[in-house]
Amino acid sequence: MDLRANFQALFYPESVALIGASNQRNKWGYRILDNIITGGFKGKIYPINYKEKEIHGLKAFSSLKEVPDPIDLAVIVVPVRSVPETFEACIEKGVKAAILITAGFGEIGNEGKRLEEALTVRAREGGIIFTGPNCNGLMNRGIRLHAQMISLFPKRGPISMVTQSGNIGTSILARGIRNGLGFSKYVSSGNEALLRNEDIIEFYGEDPETEIIITYLEGVKNGQRFFEVCKKVALKKPILVMKAGRTRGGARAANSHTGSIAGPDEIFDAGCRQVGVLRCESLDELFDLAAALTRQPLPRGPRVGIVTSGGGWGVLASDACEKRGLDVTPISERSISELGRFLPPWWSKGNPIDLVAGMNNRNEVFEACISILFKNDEVDSIMLLGIGLILEQKRKKGYTLDETEKKMMDAEMKIADTILGLLDRYKRPIITATDLNMHENPYENPLFKKLREGGVLVYSDPDRAAAVISAMYRRYQYSRRSKSYAV
Repeated sequence: MDLRANFQALFYPESVALIGASNQRNKWGYRILDNIITGGFKGKIYPINYKEKEIHGLKAFSSLKEVPDPIDLAVIVVPVRSVPETFEACIEKGVKAAILITAGFGEIGNEGKRLEEALTVRAREGGIIFTGPNCNGLMNRGIRLHAQMISLFPKRGPISMVTQSGNIGTSILARGIRNGLGFSKYVSSGNEALLRNEDIIEFYGEDPETEIIITYLEGVKNGQRFFEVCKKVALKKPILVMKAGRTRGGARAANSHTGSIAGPDEIFDAGCRQVGVLRCESLDELFDLAAALTRQPLPRGPRVGIVTSGGGWGVLASDACEKRGLDVTPISERSISELGRFLPPWWSKGNPIDLVAGMNNRNEVFEACISILFKNDEVDSIMLLGIGLILEQKRKKGYTLDETEKKMMDAEMKIADTILGLLDRYKRPIITATDLNMHENPYENPLFKKLREGGVLVYSDPDRAAAVISAMYRRYQYSRRSKSYAV
C-alpha cells in the first residue's frame, strides 16, 4: 500500500466526517467538533450520530452512507466495540484517511492487540491510512484544521511535530503558544497500528511548510526503517527526538501507555548519532532547541564566548560548555586590549568576560564586547548571561522608580534591539539566560517578551543554554557532511 497517495487526504482534506459527534459538551465527540469549527477549518464538516438531527449548528447524519458527498478524512471517536464496523463503513464510503481517537487496543493487552492487528489488515485491504488508535488527533495550521481533542491553536510557523503521547504533544504546543513559537503540523500517533512515527517524519521531510521536526516516542517497531527515514530527512531538516523508556520502569510505563516495546537505549542512542538525529534528554531541552533553531544561525565551530553580568554564572557556564564538548576558548591579547577600552581595570581579562554587573544599564558595553569577539573571529557563538533587571518586579508591585532607575529600565529595553541587531549583523548565535526567569513570570517581563517577538528565548540557567549550543553545533557538523545540505 502506497502511503503517500493518502497523505493528501490526511493533512489536506476538503471534507471531514466526525463519527461519534455529540451535543453533550463533556463528550470528546463535541469537543473535537468544537475545535474543528473554532480553529477555522473552511472545508465541509459532517457530524455523524444516529440519534441527532443537528450538532453544533451543523446538520447531522445517521451514518456515513447518508452523506451525499465524498469524505476525505474520518475522525473516529466511538466505543471500541463499534470501531470495526465503523472502519467497514469508511472503506465502503471510499474514505482515504482516518484519525482513530478511540483507546482500548494494543495498550491494554493481547485481546486489544489482536483487534488492533485485524483493523490494520482490513485498512490495508481497503486502501485507508489511519493514525492511532489511542491518540488525540491532528493539526494542520496551513488549512486551519484542528481535528484534535485539545483546544490549543498556536500561530502558524516552521515546526512540525509527531508524538506517541497526546499529553506530551499538548505540553509542547502549550509552551509554544506561551513563547510565541509557530507550528505547521501536529500528529498524535498513539499506538501506531498503521502509520508510524517514521511515516510522518518522511512526510514532513518533503513538506515545504516544515523546517524543523520534533518527535516524542516510546518505542520503535521497525528500527531499520526508522533510521533509514531519519538519515534521508536529516540531510535536509533537523530532527529532534525525545525517546522515553530508558529505564526498566520507563519501559514498563511505555508498554502500558501505547503498547510500545522500548528496545536497548544504547542502540537507539548510537543510531541517532549516526544518522544526524538530535536526541534530547528532557522536554525542556527539546523545546529549547526547537525554539533556537527557528531564529538562531548554527554555530560553525565549538568555541563559545561567555559574556556575563556575574562571575559565578560564568563558572557554571564554563563547566556546562566543557561537559558538552564545547570550547570556552582563551581570547587573544588583541581582543583583551580592545575589550579593556570598555571595561573597568579590574575586569577578568579572559573568557568568561565578567561585565561586573554593568550589562543592563550600559547597553553599549555588552554590544561592544560581543562585536569584538565576533569581529576578531574569537568565538563561534556567544552565551549571554544575566540580562534583565529586578526593577521590573519592583515596578509591578507599585514601587515608584526614581529617575536613575527609570533610565536603567529604558536602557534595559534597548537590550532586545541590540541582541537582535547583533544576530542579523554577524550571523552567529547569541544564546541568552538569566535567573530572572526564576524570580518572576518570564512571559510578562517586557524585555523577554520583546526578545520572544524577535524569535529569541531567554533560558533559565547556563546549563540549558549550553545544551542548545552543543546540539546546534552537532547539527552544523552533520549538515557539513552532507553535500546535499546547504549550510
